[in-house]
Amino acid sequence: MKKPTVNAVILTRTVDDEVFQMTKTCVESLLEHGQDDATIHVTIVESGPECIQELVYPIPWNTIRPDACFNFHRYLNCGIAAQQADYHLLCNNDLLFHAGWLRELLDAFKVAGLGSASPISPGLESQELLRKFCCSKFKLGYHSAREVSGWCLLVSAETLRQIGQLDELFDFYFADNDFTLELRRHNIKHALVFDSQVSHLAGKNQSRTIVNSSKPRPASSPSTLRGSKVCGGFINPRACSTAFISSSQTGAIIVC
Repeated sequence: MKKPTVNAVILTRTVDDEVFQMTKTCVESLLEHGQDDATIHVTIVESGPECIQELVYPIPWNTIRPDACFNFHRYLNCGIAAQQADYHLLCNNDLLFHAGWLRELLDAFKVAGLGSASPISPGLESQELLRKFCCSKFKLGYHSAREVSGWCLLVSAETLRQIGQLDELFDFYFADNDFTLELRRHNIKHALVFDSQVSHLAGKNQSRTIVNSSKPRPASSPSTLRGSKVCGGFINPRACSTAFISSSQTGAIIVC
């Protein structure tokens, strides 16, 4: 049987050797524990300076530098467009992949008819509680940092064809909220898969991972944004006129 193809899109901001080694370790663990289950193409989307010549990722990994200022969804869109595949893995670079992570995700796609899925981050309380009280191998849902691991998403190419490009209005904060709202709008299932484990290292190191950690957080939470509308119990950031809207799980892509 032909293996499925996966385009692993990894956003990074390589400003020093610490970030370089972290990204390299992330990709190496991804390949070590995933390449038996799929043909994996690595696409690194780099927002760091070009002047650091010695920090160059291996040639088999496709490194691209978008000709634009950092924008979380725009950079993911560039990574998705760079490689055709059956699935696209959208993740940041402060991750460690464990044995079976990809096999379990792909199995859940088949069993539950998923269009999107996330692995569990061992030790993350919100996800460990779901695992403790769930009788299944996976939990359907759309809540950020619960069923949705904004730092690691496996999305089918068919899902991306249905929802279109990720909305580049969301350059940082609330990006995962917008993504899950699009899944719900198109009746596409997402699940947290308990037997797929990917450790999210945010808060365990002081590395700058994707963007400068000085980027300001919004002054308001999603629930207090002026003019925002609720869709199915979720705030719809697309309805907000506030200029700063972006990604709700920045802890998943910069230092917490």
